[in-house]
Amino acid sequence: MKLDFRSHAVVLCCVLLATGISYAGEAQEDGKAIDDYNFAAWLYNAQVCHAADSYQEFLKHHADHRRRPMRVSAGSIPFHLDRFKEAAEQYEAVRSKSTDFPQMPELLFQLGQTRVALSQFADGQKLFADLRARFPDHYLADWAMAREAACLISMGKAKEAESLLQTFLAKYTAPDKPTQKVPATTEMLGKLDKAGVNAGDTFLSLVERSVFYQALAQFNQDRFDDARKSFEKFLAQYPQSKLQDEARFRLAQSLFRQNASRKPPRV
Repeated sequence: MKLDFRSHAVVLCCVLLATGISYAGEAQEDGKAIDDYNFAAWLYNAQVCHAADSYQEFLKHHADHRRRPMRVSAGSIPFHLDRFKEAAEQYEAVRSKSTDFPQMPELLFQLGQTRVALSQFADGQKLFADLRARFPDHYLADWAMAREAACLISMGKAKEAESLLQTFLAKYTAPDKPTQKVPATTEMLGKLDKAGVNAGDTFLSLVERSVFYQALAQFNQDRFDDARKSFEKFLAQYPQSKLQDEARFRLAQSLFRQNASRKPPRV
């Protein structure tokens, strides 16, 4: 199946753009660079298609500008125009030159998303794992855990994926309780609000998909009874999910494979 990644990049674009713009009131000696960047940011926020060209104009004239978050924000433009290779180059340029970059968790996550978009799942998995290892207390560490699990499923490593998903879901879900009512989920939504990032629905979607991926990981390990139960749970818990049709199909497959394995051999 095709794994969704684009919606989970929204949070990073918000964070990175806000980070870049926040420098606009600082040093006057960078006035031209600030003006060029702010104009590109304004175009982006206004959803004007030419924003990408304006960002590239900024990078052309201010390639080595010390406001490194501006370069990261610039990478978000080609990302959302499906120019993933270009976005990856922008992110990698900052990563390779800026080991002390203060927004490194956001950078690693967004770069991981870009690698996923390029179907480079092993590279994406390593980036998400690196984020979790280096920044375990950052709120994006848990986002990265779920995204790493999705990469592992795409890589055919269902057992490893299930282990991560179990940890993630044990924190953000609870039996017979809406996801948004789980204490850890409420805390995460509060962190997003505090950071000024409008991504609450995106996180809830991440949890929802992780429930589905857990069932898929079980199915891919030929644990059809466990997968059946998990798909049934998903269908009951998320009746309005866009994954309902896929879950019903996988449930039918689980039942078929489970029954087939129980048939006595022909004599």
